[in-house]
Amino acid sequence: MYLKNENLAWIATAGEKPLYLYPKMASRHGLIAGATGTGKTVTIKVMAEAFSNMGTAVFMADVKGDVSGMVVPGDKEGISKFLDKCLVPKDSFECTAFPTRFFDVYGEKGMNVRGWLLIDLKDLKSMLTYVSDNAKEIRSTYGNVSPQTVGAIQRALLRLSDAGGDIFFGEPELDIYDWLATNESGQGFINILECAKLVRSPLLYSTFLLFMLSEIYEKLSEVGDLEKPKMVFFFDEAHLLFEDAPKALVQKVEQVVRLIRSKGVGVYFISQKPSDIPEDVLAQLGNKIQHALRAYTPLELKAVKAAAQSFRANPSFDTFEVITQLGTGQALVSFLDEEGIPQIVEHARILPPQSSMNMAEEYLIKNNIIACPLYSKYAVSVDRESAYEILNETPANCAPENAVTEDNTWDCVCGKKGNKGNFCTDCGTKRPSANATGNDNNVKVLTYEQLEEEKRKAVNEALKEHEKALKEQAK
Repeated sequence: MYLKNENLAWIATAGEKPLYLYPKMASRHGLIAGATGTGKTVTIKVMAEAFSNMGTAVFMADVKGDVSGMVVPGDKEGISKFLDKCLVPKDSFECTAFPTRFFDVYGEKGMNVRGWLLIDLKDLKSMLTYVSDNAKEIRSTYGNVSPQTVGAIQRALLRLSDAGGDIFFGEPELDIYDWLATNESGQGFINILECAKLVRSPLLYSTFLLFMLSEIYEKLSEVGDLEKPKMVFFFDEAHLLFEDAPKALVQKVEQVVRLIRSKGVGVYFISQKPSDIPEDVLAQLGNKIQHALRAYTPLELKAVKAAAQSFRANPSFDTFEVITQLGTGQALVSFLDEEGIPQIVEHARILPPQSSMNMAEEYLIKNNIIACPLYSKYAVSVDRESAYEILNETPANCAPENAVTEDNTWDCVCGKKGNKGNFCTDCGTKRPSANATGNDNNVKVLTYEQLEEEKRKAVNEALKEHEKALKEQAK
């Protein structure tokens, strides 16, 4: 809960002592750890709400789908006992919804997120094929490019493509400044990425997280220590970013996390154990919240001991013992003080969120997505002329002349044959326009501008149909 007059984020209460996160220290990053079911999600929501109210934009990776309730006000009567336990005056606690946007790499439960420093994945595949086929000519300029090297890269791309990389790599690319926004009341937007499906593809999930950190680092200017961060990231299931990751990747993440603070950005990793995070990265995380850990094996006991030793000791209790005895909603908390020094660890209870603890109804999420001004910007993918089309000598977003056959099927430029709908089932390329079944050989090639106009019309039609359905539902 953000206290505007004091400029403090009230996150937890230890006995009768409120525990505050200082906005100026929020960009010093943090860790939220704990076993499944111990209250990490509620902690994330409480912190995200405080950041939003102080005017800081938020990004959240929603792995279980249970933070969507931020678009719905909380139930004050239902959380009354939690307010009492945290000594929160009920007249100063407002249950409210927060400005929220939903995104999804797959475009199924949110607006599409696309990016990376190439137009789409098939461009890179085409470039590799070209390099392989023209190795002799390239060798004189760039040196030897072995078939084994090209093959290894192609196999890696295939794994990424199978995980959904062909959807993520594309245009329109995410404009990170769309996320660095506030509403008319000055609240920072909470940008939720639907990750329930994405985390089942750890390679794509880690690729996305690295893309986000790199994109922010590359585009934002140096600002030093601000009174509050410009943006805060919450990365759930953070161990997926580092699991089986090459040393070079871990070093890259460590470098970005270390330097991104000066851009006014805070990064908070969420995982079950602190040991899930590499030590060099863990050393950069100043604000820590540790929920309960269970220890039934020697290895788990070692993890609990390491978690306890990472805190500045409190002489009033044994940190090691308390970690295994914490109840749901309780945590060991240590924030940086106003001078940036870690405070002694406190045995605390996390405040309840101001928004709903439950998942939002599906229709509310869909309405939110359609109503968002960014919907029309990211809804439809664009496949303009790039390396793939140039190397294959094929105009973008159209099939070659005479592609439509007599049985009304058509062959796409990507190699997929026998398509029957208006779009290729493999790459999504639009079917060519023709007067009949292809017998007149009059195939219309769409220009980029014509294609954009068609897409705009399609989005407008979809919006009209959606509004019509909502009116029918209301009747």
